[in-house]
Amino acid sequence: MARACAVLGVMLLAAGLTGCAALGSVLAPGGLLPPLPSMVGAPTSGPLQHYSDGSTSERGNIPKLVGQKAGILSPDGRSHVVTFTVTRIVTDPHCLNQAAPAPANGHYVEVDLDVVTTAGMGIEGSGPTVTFGPDNWFFYPPDGDGLVAGGVGAFAAGDDCELSVPALPDAIRASQTVSGSVLLDVRPGTVYLSYNPQLVCGCDDGWEWPYAG
Repeated sequence: MARACAVLGVMLLAAGLTGCAALGSVLAPGGLLPPLPSMVGAPTSGPLQHYSDGSTSERGNIPKLVGQKAGILSPDGRSHVVTFTVTRIVTDPHCLNQAAPAPANGHYVEVDLDVVTTAGMGIEGSGPTVTFGPDNWFFYPPDGDGLVAGGVGAFAAGDDCELSVPALPDAIRASQTVSGSVLLDVRPGTVYLSYNPQLVCGCDDGWEWPYAG
């Protein structure tokens, strides 16, 4: 269900992700994101933190706001190989194709990003490409008691809404600066969106942004 994307061997830290576990994490039944460690206010492990104070939310994600930078570090933790910024989140964006199908989960959401990769990407054990495809995104709806449930995959088969902001490339290589959009499909009442490529790199944490939809 999730497409294979190459972020292999990259150490993810603080406003990037934290350290990677072994490869092979998979979605739980029903498309749920497996529970992540609860470390509210606790620093993530690893070298010096970048773009963050190192704390994680109760969902195990690095908290971010629209416009704040996040980064993926080189395996030695000394330099960024990817820096990315969510610049805009749009609920129910206009679909340029008049025959666009209705979103399967309830709402289309456009996430616009700026992404910068360095020449160090793909060397010293880091992955040769990075992807921000919808298979790596999750939404968090509240449960019946108003508590935040586990992350649910923010994509659905057949989603086809053409956005005014062109889509990001499926694979972004070294030494590139690109901007584009990602189309998500989320349920009404969602309170957080997260980017978490743990399905392909086995990483412990992701990033999350507050969302009201």
